[in-house]
Amino acid sequence: MNEYDWVAATDPQRMIRFVATPRTTRKLRLFACACCRAMGDLLTPIGRATVEVAEAFAEGRASVAELAAAGDTAHAALPNPWPELEDANGDHIFGTASTEYVLAYAAIAALAITDTNAYHAARDVIAHAGSVEEVGGQLVPEGRLVDLLHDIFGNPFQPVNLDPQWLTPTVSLLARGIDAEKAFDRLPILADALEEAGCDHPHVLAHCREHRDHVRGCWVLDLVLGE
Repeated sequence: MNEYDWVAATDPQRMIRFVATPRTTRKLRLFACACCRAMGDLLTPIGRATVEVAEAFAEGRASVAELAAAGDTAHAALPNPWPELEDANGDHIFGTASTEYVLAYAAIAALAITDTNAYHAARDVIAHAGSVEEVGGQLVPEGRLVDLLHDIFGNPFQPVNLDPQWLTPTVSLLARGIDAEKAFDRLPILADALEEAGCDHPHVLAHCREHRDHVRGCWVLDLVLGE
């Protein structure tokens, strides 16, 4: 993969294969969490709780045992029997049956996220997020998954180093608050603070001010926070 392939990418599986290294374990898991969060109301309360544990595990705030317990709970919540997609004649069933099928795949994604191997978790969440196209659309469109990867990993071909002088107390306080509260709507304010501190890096400032959904693991926030 070259820089053009990354910027113009449409295949999230290819992208995570490219960025998957031991150094990116945390980011891969946060990406998998973001994919699940992007499913919104398709996730059950158990699914949302599972994402919280997986995200805490990625940040070193939950243990392997806690992640495993979340996985056991998610597994127990999987539908049994699995909803049928076809009737006796082999015809597709839509309406209620298709809705149940989509919800079942959302539950599988919440279980996949508990894999202790971050790459496998990210890969399998992507697979399940795109597995219901035959019943009326994907859980999360591939374009959305690509956007999440760009938000978390930035452009690997143009790594950015922040000048320590830009990391003023105001900048650091803002970044910690945004990260802790998931208040990503404050990123333009962070851009202003960085600019006042002397930051003139176009990619950093543009990313903060970009009208897009940001998530935990956002590459600019990670840079400021030293992650």
